[in-house]
Amino acid sequence: MAHSKRIIGWFVGLTALTLLAVILTTRTVMLAGVADDANHDVVQETEEFHTFAEQGVDPETSQPFGSAERLLAVYLSRQIPGEDEALVGVLEEPRRAEGYRLVQMENSPRMLKADNPNLQAILKGEQHSGIAHGDSGDPVHWGRVDVPGGHLVVARYTDTARAGVADDLRAITTISVVALALSTLLAWFLVRRILPQVGRRSAQLPVVGADVVLGGVVKQCEELGLPVEAAAAEPVLVRADVPELARALGAAAEFCAELSAPVQVGAQARGAGVALWVKESAVGAEPKAVDAVVEDLRPVADAHGGTAWAESTPGAGTTVGIDLPGVEVVGDQQ
Repeated sequence: MAHSKRIIGWFVGLTALTLLAVILTTRTVMLAGVADDANHDVVQETEEFHTFAEQGVDPETSQPFGSAERLLAVYLSRQIPGEDEALVGVLEEPRRAEGYRLVQMENSPRMLKADNPNLQAILKGEQHSGIAHGDSGDPVHWGRVDVPGGHLVVARYTDTARAGVADDLRAITTISVVALALSTLLAWFLVRRILPQVGRRSAQLPVVGADVVLGGVVKQCEELGLPVEAAAAEPVLVRADVPELARALGAAAEFCAELSAPVQVGAQARGAGVALWVKESAVGAEPKAVDAVVEDLRPVADAHGGTAWAESTPGAGTTVGIDLPGVEVVGDQQ
């Protein structure tokens, strides 16, 4: 049961981290897109006005514009701002307390009024573009074009687009939570179906003595040409696929033999079961290498209802083994 819970926990945890990474990455990309769109709109509008101021003519006189007021009025009358865009003309009038007068568009969805602190900062600053913050706290991208006697100020709000991103992220998060729940159910189903199959398989294996398994390991080592010393096997009965265990522990013996020789093998009672082990007693191995050997043994150990393990101490040796549960045989079942 604990093993099943651990598998499900890892599966759910990794799935949750993956979904979280997807959500955060999506949020970053979408907000970057909002900022890019706002910058593009401001640049396009300011460049358009720049060209109009340099090349445009007054439609009433067919001559260049004679004043900033006329230039701004004609330009603004031809514009159709978007729902998140504000355009305002600013005429320099030193006699006024604030030092300027605004030329507003009619029926504009967004308005920049004279007392707007962002507008005042834009007009007083030396920069011709930047990012301010609106009443909602969301970024407002702006640009300013100066002409003799006045200015055009373009403001592109992002609150609507960012709210749309938030709505999309809520939908994505909801879908992710549902996906996480489904993946949890899937993990539970697989674990409940697969692990019992492993248990049933181990229950169908033949019952043999630990000495028989140890003999198979010794034979495998000899076939591999490994110098091997066998300890006496304790009289414990186990359910085992002897050739499969011999191959697995033979591979572990090869690993040990690469460190030092001879390799020792044994079968020692441990609790109600037996520990089958191979070891070298001189060198020891790096933790990563030992972990890799255990991972190779784990499928075989799981198939027998057992546990793969290893111990290694630099300068003292390495032991790799599989613990198998013991079997009590009643009557003539052996």
